[in-house]
Amino acid sequence: MAIPTVSTRINVSYLFDPETIPDNILTEIDNIATGVHSRNSSRSKDKITLDALRGVAAEIAFTRKFPQFCRHKNPPYAFDVASLTAWKGSRIEIKCPRVDKDWWVPVNYDHFYNHAQAGNVDFICNTYIEETTGDFFIKAIANAKSFESYVQPGPYNMFYNHHRAVKDGECWIGSQAVNRIKKVIEDNKWEHF
Repeated sequence: MAIPTVSTRINVSYLFDPETIPDNILTEIDNIATGVHSRNSSRSKDKITLDALRGVAAEIAFTRKFPQFCRHKNPPYAFDVASLTAWKGSRIEIKCPRVDKDWWVPVNYDHFYNHAQAGNVDFICNTYIEETTGDFFIKAIANAKSFESYVQPGPYNMFYNHHRAVKDGECWIGSQAVNRIKKVIEDNKWEHF
């Protein structure tokens, strides 16, 4: 079973257009890419920049859909839904791979794993942005603390076994993922940022 997607009806196509992307977002993406590249030069800065763009775009789209997760009013930092600090309140780490896959394939998640083990992040959300249209989709949300325990080797790479995680009540996919996010909001777990 592939992970179903849910359209959020949020569009961030302007972020993928060099003519319309705001300067402050460009600056933030460059700062992220420069910082990551200085620590990990095995990936090209161009590739890191594209990953950073997708990540920031996904966070902007997510917080448009669920504005309760904005930390404050100064973009792009307002869209930092998972700053991975010890602040109180639910945090949801947003992941947005470059290629939409039927499976959740965790790549470069070490920083997330460290903070999940420290209890600094509560959930992780698998999303997708269709670059040609800019449409934002939610695929799944999982408990952060148990996420790594469901990662296992596959025929080509490591993958998150969402089948087992769903069965165990540790992951929600498709429309159930959106319902789980709404439940976090209803429980007011996010209000103590």
